Amino acid sequence: MSKEKKGDEVKIMEKRKRYLDEEIHLFRGVMSFNSMTVLSPFAKSTAILSGDLMFRSFPYLDEGRIAELYMLNSKSTRHQLNDLIGVNLYKSPLALASQIKNEERIVDEDRVIQLPPPRDVKERLDRIIQHRRSVRKWADIPVPLQLLSTLLHNGAGTTGELRVTGLASEFFAPLRIHLRAAPSGGALYPISLYLIANKVKELAPGIYKYDSPHHRLIIVKEGLDIDELRKCFSVSEDTLNVREAAFIIVMVADLWKTMRKYGNRGLRYIFIEAGEIGENIHLTATGLRLGTVDVAGYYDPELEEFLGIDGITQHVIITILGGVPEQ
Repeated sequence: MSKEKKGDEVKIMEKRKRYLDEEIHLFRGVMSFNSMTVLSPFAKSTAILSGDLMFRSFPYLDEGRIAELYMLNSKSTRHQLNDLIGVNLYKSPLALASQIKNEERIVDEDRVIQLPPPRDVKERLDRIIQHRRSVRKWADIPVPLQLLSTLLHNGAGTTGELRVTGLASEFFAPLRIHLRAAPSGGALYPISLYLIANKVKELAPGIYKYDSPHHRLIIVKEGLDIDELRKCFSVSEDTLNVREAAFIIVMVADLWKTMRKYGNRGLRYIFIEAGEIGENIHLTATGLRLGTVDVAGYYDPELEEFLGIDGITQHVIITILGGVPEQ
């Protein structure tokens, strides 16, 4: 065999070897990602439990199965009398009256800001859905208060009333349940919207709570330390600069508003409601030429302290950052 031919065969073999090495490496990677094999049987005590490692460790660990265990323990079955009793109790006049009266807050009028009427979104819904995108870069332009008023109203604002009939006592009558823009399990509305204003026309920087039945803001904290707020978020500034956002809408869930009626299963309804409120806000923002993005990259205890909520019965579910999109 000539040296030239032998050299060509060697090159071909080396090329095939490199190809096989790459294929085997890729194959191992795919198998590893999809495997249920634990990386180490001692991962419980020797490793940081990343999501992937918890997935691999399921046969050995309990900690990584909290989500699984929750779903198993919140399933509804035919013979759960405790759930049936809880639901039926909420049909009583006392429960309905309590639910409605809880919405009637006594607020210092000096700490109330009445919002302007929401604006009509004139673009067709199908076009808004088609054009909705997450926006992570915003121009240094204040957002008009009326546009924020529209976002809050379309997200979780009161859009009607339902009169409760069949109550004999004059003490309770007339009772009306406020109906909102997003559906809620049992019409209990456990999610409150907090507004962190950074660059909003006609609104000083600070923290506000949206009062849906009266379409107004209640001042929670005057002034805004934007650097302290930035520390509450874990996302890198290369990905998203919190300081650039004109506003942040934070959904805070009062868990027992729903779980008192529906038990553990009620937490599912809270998450569903948060998704529905969020989509209303995002679609409205798109129709108003604003840019928004969901951000779950925050440190819960620090953001809870920043907002002044307890972090036990009340929890941050999601944050929505927004502003005028950068051109």
